[in-house]
Amino acid sequence: MLESRFAASVDHKEADVRRYRSGFEDLRALALSPPESADLIRRKRDQLAEE
Repeated sequence: MLESRFAASVDHKEADVRRYRSGFEDLRALALSPPESADLIRRKRDQLAEE
């Protein structure tokens, strides 16, 4: 599904779906784990509080 402020559409073309899935899997591989994400958010919050 492609979304914007004004519309949404579903693309069923196999090549497009494969490309979107690959991009999503790349992002998941780069993402922090939930505990790591929470720790990063806490550290950034603490840094901002010190400023």
